[in-house]
Amino acid sequence: MEISVIIPVFNKIEIIQYCILLNINHAKKPCHWLIIDNNSDEKTKIGLLELKNKAEEKKHIFDIITESKNTGVAKAWNKGLSFVKTNFVCVLNNDCVMMPNWDEELLKVAQKNKFDIFSPFVLETHILKNYTLENFLNGLKNYEFYVSKNKKRIRNGTFGGVIFFGKTFTFNNLNGFDERFWLSLEDFDFLETAIQKGMKVGITGSVLAFHYVSVTRKEIKYDFSKNQAIFEEKWKWNFEKNENSFINKLIKSYNKILLKRFNKLGSLNPFMP
Repeated sequence: MEISVIIPVFNKIEIIQYCILLNINHAKKPCHWLIIDNNSDEKTKIGLLELKNKAEEKKHIFDIITESKNTGVAKAWNKGLSFVKTNFVCVLNNDCVMMPNWDEELLKVAQKNKFDIFSPFVLETHILKNYTLENFLNGLKNYEFYVSKNKKRIRNGTFGGVIFFGKTFTFNNLNGFDERFWLSLEDFDFLETAIQKGMKVGITGSVLAFHYVSVTRKEIKYDFSKNQAIFEEKWKWNFEKNENSFINKLIKSYNKILLKRFNKLGSLNPFMP
């Protein structure tokens, strides 16, 4: 067993259960799943136990770590890291699905030593005005189309915060995630830390994932401005001045590049070839 997968969860068991089960089924080999339950409702807890049974039927290890309150994403990721015993780690949001054989393909990229930490190419659903679960499922059916269009593409100097992958040693060398951030900017902070330490970070087009954006976040009240202030102070960053060069680069530009390639920006449904 080479890969541990860390996933924080909070309610929304319908989509979470669906996504996690697909990721389990899409794995080529058994993995160690570390599910951090941030004090979810009883329905979610029951659903996670059902997932555990299904995962163990396929020889995966599936550990549910239950918190007494919602600790936020950074703290949940760190809690998961403390249980990792494998050589590689995949940090994953609860509303993401990776393509079939994702584990084997991620390991191939890692073994080429192009990156210390990297992400698969993630199709973000917020670029669609009227996004539905049906769109999401259609995208999954057509993953081979998107891999064929992007498999040779590499983007250096950034990664998608909803999924990232690397050696356990690398995550530990970065001392985990800054727990002052709660549900936003913890991924960008982690990226900046990696860059400042001279690590190679990037996105690979040879592995594809889909993100059903903000399934959990929509239900949680949090103060983005507080996280923004922490980030600005820590990295001497001015969000108002640098928003386009930073936020757009990390959140929006990679998807727009894909759409521009088809010369249909604004009208193309990226989940239907």
